[in-house]
Amino acid sequence: MDGLVTEIVHKGAIKGVSGRTPEKPALVQGAVEALAKGVYDNMFNWLVAKMNIEILPEAKKSGDKMAEAQFDQETKTVGLLDIFGFENFELNQFEQLCINYVNEKLHNLYISSIFGAEKKEMEREGIDVELVPPPLKVLDVLKLMDNLNQKLGPLGIFQIVTDRSGGGMGNDDMTKRTKDMYAFILKHHEPNAKVFKKVRNSTKFLLSHSAKDVTYDSKNFIDRNADSMSPSLNEFLLKQCDPTICQIYSMKTGYEAEEEEVDPKAKRGPTVPKSIWGKFSI
Repeated sequence: MDGLVTEIVHKGAIKGVSGRTPEKPALVQGAVEALAKGVYDNMFNWLVAKMNIEILPEAKKSGDKMAEAQFDQETKTVGLLDIFGFENFELNQFEQLCINYVNEKLHNLYISSIFGAEKKEMEREGIDVELVPPPLKVLDVLKLMDNLNQKLGPLGIFQIVTDRSGGGMGNDDMTKRTKDMYAFILKHHEPNAKVFKKVRNSTKFLLSHSAKDVTYDSKNFIDRNADSMSPSLNEFLLKQCDPTICQIYSMKTGYEAEEEEVDPKAKRGPTVPKSIWGKFSI
């Protein structure tokens, strides 16, 4: 526990330097929140991976390719799609933007799949009809939110926020970054009146989602998106903390230990996203 506290209340360790510099209180608070988010996220993923492995028969877990092939041929499975909800509260922040983004992605996937299946069915029946999907608002919203290529249009809102989420941030710096971020979003997206509207005298904007118009407050976008966990704290969680936490945080389910003996070059530990948005964009 002492080692964990040391990592949280000090700046990241520097190779070759024995001393550690105390961190500012505000950044210590940020490190605690990043730690909680990181452990919770990895614990959720670990539980899913663990359950998926435990329900497999031994033949599937044995590593025997022939047994695995036979299992795949003889076993019938049911796939479940957990549809993300759509959120619209009195105060909508970065979390709602992420959740509603995934909802739009699934909405687009569903419509594309339906039209694709209908088109194949018509071709099978010899019906010569050009099936053209109607103009979809979801495509405009998705491009406004996640575009990474400036050649295809203005940078998406998520990328604008992420570009301003790196590095240490004090209160003054956060205020400046937030104003800059909001001004940049307005400059590049306010002309897109179909799905975006500025809310006057505030840090808010409105997006016309497929389900409903939602007003977001961008005041805490950068803070909520930032991943302020230092590399040394991440390394501590992977190698030096409580064995159970290390196992969960490194996504070790117990099954991959056999694979590591065969392949010592297997990737170890998770890649730490630089932002919360990084996890949604994978």
